[in-house]
Amino acid sequence: MECLMKILIGVDFSEESLNAAAQGFAMATQLRAEQEDAEVFVAYIEGSGNWHPTIKQKPLLDNPENRLKIEKHTREFLQQHFTQNPDQQVDYSLIIEEGHARKKLPEIAERINADWIFVGRSGSGALARMTLGSTSYTLANAPPCNLAVAHANAPDWQNSPKIAVGIDFSEASTAALNLAIEIARKAKAQLHLVHVIFPAGPVNMPNGSIAYAGGNYIDVEALRTRSSHDIKALMKAQQANLDDVEWHIDVLTGYPKQEMVNFAADNDIDAIVLGTVGRSALSNFLLGSVAAGIVKHSPCTVYLSAPAT
Repeated sequence: MECLMKILIGVDFSEESLNAAAQGFAMATQLRAEQEDAEVFVAYIEGSGNWHPTIKQKPLLDNPENRLKIEKHTREFLQQHFTQNPDQQVDYSLIIEEGHARKKLPEIAERINADWIFVGRSGSGALARMTLGSTSYTLANAPPCNLAVAHANAPDWQNSPKIAVGIDFSEASTAALNLAIEIARKAKAQLHLVHVIFPAGPVNMPNGSIAYAGGNYIDVEALRTRSSHDIKALMKAQQANLDDVEWHIDVLTGYPKQEMVNFAADNDIDAIVLGTVGRSALSNFLLGSVAAGIVKHSPCTVYLSAPAT
């Protein structure tokens, strides 16, 4: 089979990074089942000065003995997943480098021309962790490719999962929509297109339909109708790619981060898809604020599409 996709998984021996590995291996397994193929790379980045559980001295990767110990420990760590999921025995290439994970992972991704990076939402404190405040957050602000921030609640691709994609009509959210449709087609998933109207002031006015935004009164119901119409137009342009994808429009009102997180929790969403750059108008999913908050508080895995080019 021709190699169609390259998946890079960052691990740091934390439970969270094992979630990332499990979901990366699951994607590779799904591709194999569809007669496609994936090349999987697992990267452990040894931070300078970090303590390693199998090495009593400061780890230096130019020491062959240290490198072999780390490689052995990494493979044993990953074997936990294969033992629990024997149907996901995936060959992988192991990459061990020294440095800061938030810098090294993008470098490795570009070097191998990765299509996806999988990291855990948070990692262990002592090791070269994949914490949202460092590696995951840095990657999310400028991912070199599609990024999956794995949650313990992994998507169940075998049972028609539900996917929510944030729509704010920017180029970034269009890229997110394209990615969400691609995932939905492969997984036969139910797709929810979520747009959040964010009035800059009180949301619920006495008559129930008027909100205050930047000095002007706006008719929320009129915005709902217009937003639904605009989303339908987006989907009409995507008609050739939809096949049998079931999709729904959900127009919400409030703070985008809170509304998206609540929507995912209330509707048993299996994965959220966001663009990595939004516009700073009403309902943006800008990484520096809204999307970062969604990644941090999401009850499920979050996929971030590569920046639109």
